[in-house]
Amino acid sequence: MKVIKDTVASPLINESDEDLLIIISMKEEPESSNLAFAEFHNRYKRFIYGMATRVTLHLPNSEELRDIIFQNTLINVYRYCDSFSLDGESNPEIIKKRIHGWLVKIAKTELLALLCNKQSSIDPSEVNLKFDNGTETDADTDTQLSYNEYIVGEALKLLKDRDQHVFMTYWLYYEQGEASQAKNLPQDILNELAEKYETTPENIRQIISRSKKKVNEFLKANYKFNRK
Repeated sequence: MKVIKDTVASPLINESDEDLLIIISMKEEPESSNLAFAEFHNRYKRFIYGMATRVTLHLPNSEELRDIIFQNTLINVYRYCDSFSLDGESNPEIIKKRIHGWLVKIAKTELLALLCNKQSSIDPSEVNLKFDNGTETDADTDTQLSYNEYIVGEALKLLKDRDQHVFMTYWLYYEQGEASQAKNLPQDILNELAEKYETTPENIRQIISRSKKKVNEFLKANYKFNRK
């Protein structure tokens, strides 16, 4: 995969985002595929970089992780571009949000792989059309911290490095379920965390519970719902 730096206007500048993904998937025509990828990269690099900054912001070695997530997300766009599907959607604004959601899912999967010391292995069926309800898909994500993001960062600083890692891994797997029940951390991930920190899965659960309580108490005292 080679990103082509534009010195003149891209010949694909007028193509829609979804058509660019189709052209990228045409690996038997490498020149067109690379041109389409370069144009997609130009349109979404700011969003992907901002997203990578946000999801790694409070982790150790955040700048290094940010750059890895940024690069790996782009690599997987190139690899799995044909996994994106519109299901007949034609509204340009909705299509853009769906692409953003698809990119978020890829980035989070990459981060999970890094946190769990796994080699990334994305199944296209797992990233296709699984979105975050638009909450993380606003265009041109700003990398500057809002007040509330700052407060979340301060809350996480209350935790030891080990507890931060465990809590952030839990958070990345968190999904709101019926009756407000959170999806449990998968057993294999729980076991890997226990092995990494030479403890038991039950103690990992206790770390999560204590960390949630500590972070929630701090946020209740400092979080401003009327500020951005």
